[in-house]
Amino acid sequence: MQSTAVRPGGAEDPQGPGYKWIALSNTTLGVLIATINLSIILIALPDIFRGSGVDPLQPGNTSLLLWLIMSAMPTVPVKTPVMVRLGANQAVNSRPGPP
Repeated sequence: MQSTAVRPGGAEDPQGPGYKWIALSNTTLGVLIATINLSIILIALPDIFRGSGVDPLQPGNTSLLLWLIMSAMPTVPVKTPVMVRLGANQAVNSRPGPP
């Protein structure tokens, strides 16, 4: 027997009873990926500074360390919609035309 989700006003929920679990799992997965991304950046910090020739622990360079850590997180939510839009445009433009 399948149960249907009912809204407080008595109307059935059009998204179904499993929608809240899908939304929760998608949100949890997004937070997990963001955490893994920041962990990768933190692990790569020594190589990043070695490659740029900067010692982040010198008194004048601590702002570079803070800037890199703080700027890493907003890049993913800003970059993702742009890349999705570019990919969608590429997919539309690569379709074969009418014969």
